[in-house]
Parts: sequence; structure tokens; C-alpha cells
Amino acid sequence: MTQAEASAGSEEGADACIRRIIDCPVASTLRARRRRLSDVLFASRLPSGSRKLRSARQAVDTFLAAAGPRLCVIGPNVDADVADWFSDDQASDLLDFSGLGLGMCRDPRRRSLNETWYTTAKAGAELALDVMQTAAPPPWNALIRTHRNALMLRLKPELALRLRRLEIADDAARTMGARVVHLIEGDDPVDDLEAHFRAAGIAVTHDLGPTGRRGAARFVARRDSSADVRAEDAWAAFATAAEKWKPGRLDVEDKAVIVGDLRRKIEFRHSQTVRALLAAATSQGSVLIQPFTRRTSNVVRATGAAAALGAKTLLVRQPQSSQSRTPLAGVRTLLLKQIDQALEFRFTTGQRAAILEGCGAFIVSSLGPSLVLASEISRQFARQRPRFVASVPLGSPFGGLIVSAARAAEAPTVELQTLMIGTSDRDPMPVAERVGVLDDSQRDIFQTRFGVASEQFIFAGHVDIGQNNDRDHHATPPRSVIFASQPLDDVSAAALDMVAAACSALGDVVLSVSPHPDETASDIARSRAILERWPGVASKILPAGGTHSALMDHAVLCTVVSNVAMRAAQHGMPVLIINPGVDVPVDFTRLGVALTAETAEDAKRILSDFFVCGPERQSLEMTREVYFQQNPHLLDHGAADRIITAMAPEDPYWRGKALEQVSRNETRVWMGVSA
Repeated sequence: MTQAEASAGSEEGADACIRRIIDCPVASTLRARRRRLSDVLFASRLPSGSRKLRSARQAVDTFLAAAGPRLCVIGPNVDADVADWFSDDQASDLLDFSGLGLGMCRDPRRRSLNETWYTTAKAGAELALDVMQTAAPPPWNALIRTHRNALMLRLKPELALRLRRLEIADDAARTMGARVVHLIEGDDPVDDLEAHFRAAGIAVTHDLGPTGRRGAARFVARRDSSADVRAEDAWAAFATAAEKWKPGRLDVEDKAVIVGDLRRKIEFRHSQTVRALLAAATSQGSVLIQPFTRRTSNVVRATGAAAALGAKTLLVRQPQSSQSRTPLAGVRTLLLKQIDQALEFRFTTGQRAAILEGCGAFIVSSLGPSLVLASEISRQFARQRPRFVASVPLGSPFGGLIVSAARAAEAPTVELQTLMIGTSDRDPMPVAERVGVLDDSQRDIFQTRFGVASEQFIFAGHVDIGQNNDRDHHATPPRSVIFASQPLDDVSAAALDMVAAACSALGDVVLSVSPHPDETASDIARSRAILERWPGVASKILPAGGTHSALMDHAVLCTVVSNVAMRAAQHGMPVLIINPGVDVPVDFTRLGVALTAETAEDAKRILSDFFVCGPERQSLEMTREVYFQQNPHLLDHGAADRIITAMAPEDPYWRGKALEQVSRNETRVWMGVSA
């Protein structure tokens, strides 16, 4: 069927096309996609109410009616507006995985935000790295062993995201009794979901949805052939491909090296921490190492910000293969076979599929480049030893790899915590020699969970707080509330509904919703629908990722478990944690910087008290004051200087080397890439 026929709304043609898709068997390995439903639905983006949109929705209705009980899944990296093709009454049959939402377990017996799939992901990643280390020949096995923790930072989230999708999709399919699952995929096919549903006896159909990353290389874990692969040939091809990732010369001798990213404005806390460290280290010679991007605007923004602080910038291409996956197919096949055998008795069929797909993508796109990058940086750090290496934030896969390389070269290293952690296996293990923690409670967690020795801690606090500390001196509307939303599916929706109900009952309250950067268009649409159910509330939805900058324009912060709660407390704002009956990883109420409401009535009572500075707010201010007395570093202006001093004590040699600092405007693109 042609696009012209689809545009004309030819129901006969659409029906014939859909029938061919449903009736045509799809080879799960070769993926021979002859004709896509996207020819009918996604040929172009159509304005609301247009004739083409009505025709497209008719085609959707035809497909859904023919499929019987069905579940439609929008895969990762598909354009968010795909969800608009489905009408409101079809929303319950649609799962949107196009964003990076964390979701939560749907089982009411395990209502926890500690994200149980990360436990499975951690076990799977550890086992997979064991297999890789054992199977790989020198020098790869030694490199995997040396940089194992840094590789975990990249592999574990990959597996966790796939396991999360699997758990939620399986639950949705079982609940509705789906006989057909339709996968709308982008440049990251969800082969693990296909394998799981086929094993469960559920038919699977495919569609290629629109994506802004259509040109990106598609490295996915497909065992295309069962033919035997010679290990010697596979690893030789792997080594040949790895030679193309060799970097160039790195100039960091006796410099303060800060690893971070100044490109993205939405990562306010991370980028401001990097800026503060660069400013503090200017007199001693500072170098910013940050991921390379081909977008000129991003390069200009990052290098310009660093140059304004007197820092040289090294743009490093992140570990991601840009070569054909053919040379890596052999080693991928070898490793996946062995990983599959190791997984056999420890994980379910669906979990094994998710872990294998994630490991396959990791092996092809990240393993080789990551090992080469770490090896080369380590070699050059040993030859040109930096004064120290600081990475922001703790847990960054890119920063962890640089830090791991620096440690191998025996350079001093520190990772700075910007977000609080709790008891979830989602929390990253430190890679650096030292850890800059937020407060004493976080120190205790790192000691207990990861065995970090007391002398390895630096009480860094929020490194950027000195740049914008207007605590107790902000003029705001007295009855205004900002709700910091999070990608927590039903939990975030239930919490917002509680806040909106409380504001409606109080009357004359302005409610602003600040979406999380990882929330999808579907999440934001759901928030808007919730607000529309409470017409008595003057509400609005702010641009995504602007919570920090919008804080000072409101009197009260409400959230489920966002780290922005600590920022609000630092500014003297009352914080209300909305907990609709879930186990949270970080308890801000126990710390003394927030109160908790578990019902809309609780929220109404506490908000009313906050607005008039009643006894509950006064009690909160007292416990908050005690907390900051125990952690005074969270309110001072010297956090960045404190870190620089701890990592690079003053000495004449260090000061002398600072005189040799490069020009303020010097920028180098490393690894042989030109901007």
C-alpha cells in the first residue's frame, strides 16, 4: 500500500495492508519486514483534527478490531507523539516505553520504589562479566578485571531497563488476556519482549515507528546464525575493530581534571557542580573532560562555559562503536552462548531474554570501545599524571570509566554525589578512591553498603549551593505549590491527584507541576488529565527539567521522593512528601527536612498549616535546623574549595605549574574527532 492511498484514507487498502502484516509470519532472527503498518500510520506527523489523522485512527481501529485482545507497546526511542495516534479509550491497551521512566512494580505486595528489577539486573551483570572475563583472551580479560566496576555502571542500567519493560509488559498482557502483542519499535528493537511473548504463546506483530535517531547504528543482540565460530578468528576481528577506537594524545600533566557534562541545561545540579569545581581550580590549572557530541551548539555551549572559567576542554568521544557490527558478530555469538548457559538455572525465560539482549547490545556497542578507552587513558595518565581527577556525578558510566583509568594509573580520584541514595540495587558502587558525600546519613550508607572507609569521605554537600543561596529571603506567592513529578507511573499519578484534591479543597491555591526530564509525553498528558479533574485549582504544567529554577517562585514543594526536596530545604522552603502507600528509598521526613502525607486529607491539613506558618511548619523548621546544624557544609559557600583543597593541597610545585596554564580559550577535541 502506498502513502498516497493511506493519505486518501482508503479503508480497503488499509485493511489489506494490516491483514498482510497480521498474517505474514515474522522471522525473529532475520527480521524480514516487507511492509510496515507505519506506511499507513506514521508516514508523517499529522496535526490534531486533520483528515489524515482521522484516517490514521481509522486504520488503528481496524487493526485493533482484527487482532482481538491485544496489547500495543511503543518501544524506546520512538517519537513521543506516536501515543497521540491512539484515542483515549484505547489508552488502557497501550504501553509507552519511548522515554526513560523508572516505573515501579505493579504487584501490590511489593509496592516499592526501590526498583526490584535492579536486583536481578545486578546479578545478571555480575554473572555476565564473570563469563566475559573468563572467556576473553589477554589483554581483554585483564582489562575487564581492572575496570569491572566501571563496566558495571554501563551494563547494569541497560539490563535493568529491559527487565523493567519486561515486568510491566508481561503484567499488562496477563491482566488483559492479550492474544496479540504489537511492538512499535524505534532504533532499539525490543527483541527480548518478542522472545518472552512468543515463549508464552502470544502472537507478536511488528511496526517501525518514527524516530529522530533513525540514522543511528542499530547494535542489537541477535544470534543470527547457529554456525560454529572459531574463538581465534572472532577475537582477532574484535582486536582489529578495536584498533579504530585508539585515542590521540592527552595533555593533563599536573592539572585538576574535572569529568562532567556542561551540555545539558536540564541536569542543573550536575552542570552547576562542574562549573563550581572548574572555577575553584582555575588558579591551579583546570581541564574539563566531557563527552563529545557532533552537535555544534552543544560543543559551543560546553567549551564556551569552560573557557569563561579559565579551563581547557577535552571533548572525548564516548565508548560507542560506529563501525559495522559484522566484525563483532563472532565474539558476540561466543560470549552470548556462554552467558546463556550460565543464566539457564538462575533466571526465568523472560529474564534470560532481557539479560541476553542487553548483554549483546553492550558487547557490540560498548565493551570494546570502553576497554580501549580506559586502557589508553590509563597509559597516558601514567605518563602525564594529573594532580587529581574529579567526576560528576557519582555513578556516571562515562565518568566512571575515566576514573577507573585514572586509578589504574595511580592518580588521585574522587567522585561527587549529587543525588541521595538509599537501599536500592539501582544505586551505583563508587569507582573512585574517595567519595564526596552529601551528608552524614549518606556517609553511613556508603560505609554499610559498599565498605567505603571513613578516611575516604569528603563532606562535599552540594558543590553549587554557594552560587544561588537565597535561603529565607525569597518573595513568593503565599499560597503556591510546586509538585516535582517523577517517572514513577501510577505512584506519581496518585500523588499528583492527592495534591490537586488538597489544593481544590483549600481553594485559592496555585498549583504548578514540574515534569521530570525523563517523563514521556504520555506521562505529561496523564498529569494534565489529572489537573483537569480538579477545575477549581489554578494549575499549570511547567517545562520539563525546570524544577530547580522554578523553586523560588513557589511557597511549598510537594514530591514523592525527588532529590529536589533537599534543595528546597536548603532554601528554607517547607517540603511535603506525598506517599500513596509505597516504600521509598530515601526518607526525607526521617532526616527532618520534610513532612509526609499519605492521604489527600493529610495533604490538605499540612498545606493549610504551611500557608499560615502553623505549629506543624514551626516544628518542621526546628527539625530542619537541627539537621543543618549536624551538616553545616550543606549551607556554606566553600564546598568547591573544600574539595580542591582535600584533593590538591597547596604546595610551591603545584603553584609553579599553574603558571604554565594554557590559554583560557583553548579547546581540544580528543580521540581524533573534529568538531
